[in-house]
Amino acid sequence: MVSEYQLIETTTNGYRFNPKLRIKTDLDLFDHLWTLAQQSGATSAKVDIMKEAVNLYKGSMLSSWDSDTWMKPTITHYELRYKGIVNELLKTLAEQNDFYNLHKYAAQAISVDAGNVKAYYWMVIATCNLGSEEMALTQLSTAEKNLTEEEFADLLRMLRDAKITPLGDAFY
Repeated sequence: MVSEYQLIETTTNGYRFNPKLRIKTDLDLFDHLWTLAQQSGATSAKVDIMKEAVNLYKGSMLSSWDSDTWMKPTITHYELRYKGIVNELLKTLAEQNDFYNLHKYAAQAISVDAGNVKAYYWMVIATCNLGSEEMALTQLSTAEKNLTEEEFADLLRMLRDAKITPLGDAFY
């Protein structure tokens, strides 16, 4: 027995995490890193903080509880927070022309969330800038399979707007 208190308790309003327990979780650390990233002014420090937060996130939290209605708002909150911080990290890496890390973190973002249009966008940008248009076409094929038609059309529009022309007419 770790504690005399249960992790989850029932209240008149439903379920909640037991406030008597003082547990530090990855969620607490993720929230702390997210807050630090929002407050950080120095780009290099902010990138390091965002990398740490992105590396901490492994996908839907408490996945065994995904179907429990009372957990949906919390799960959605962290999914959106992750998507925001990873997309900000990718944009910042691109602005720094750090295409190696842009590729690395875009691939990681896609593995966590195969529907992240911006992660595919940055993956194609990184791949083209690393000199592999053939791999960029492979990434576009993967995106086409994983995204809705509308999302894929948005991705192609974003690439056209960025003047990513080495891809030729294969997808345009």
